[in-house]
Amino acid sequence: MATNFYASKPNEIWVSDVTYFKTRTSVFHICVILDLFSRKIVAYKIRTRNNTRLIKSTFKLAYKSAKPKDGLLFHTDRGENYQSNTFMTYLKSVNIEQSFSRAHIPYDNSVVESFFANFKREELYRRKYRSDAEFKRSVNKYINFYNTERPHKNNDYKTLPQKELD
Repeated sequence: MATNFYASKPNEIWVSDVTYFKTRTSVFHICVILDLFSRKIVAYKIRTRNNTRLIKSTFKLAYKSAKPKDGLLFHTDRGENYQSNTFMTYLKSVNIEQSFSRAHIPYDNSVVESFFANFKREELYRRKYRSDAEFKRSVNKYINFYNTERPHKNNDYKTLPQKELD
């Protein structure tokens, strides 16, 4: 896929990555799967460990909720969990084509990298979380806002529901 950041319809290309965030008491890893067509977060999970289980369970959640047709392309960076035998075998079992960024070229996954930059700037860095539950509520609230109310430059400043009606 490299730098072709265009999808002509929903569930044609998904992109994914994991970021982490430290609170007073924990380090959380957040995995997101984003639909390249509308920029919707199809699924996400928050865990204290960044491992293949996090990646696979997030993908399964996305797959179950979106029910993509054959031909879905799943693009990620070259993180070890995305390249694990367990995850790659699972994707093959559900007929998903996998695509990777070029080595050491973060721009190849810039859509999801940009999401994380905005997410941290607009939400996470603005708060001091007093508990793990408060952090998780904040993540849930932001992603709900992002998916339903936030206009997106890439979508001609339409919200995701407006874009999906096009």
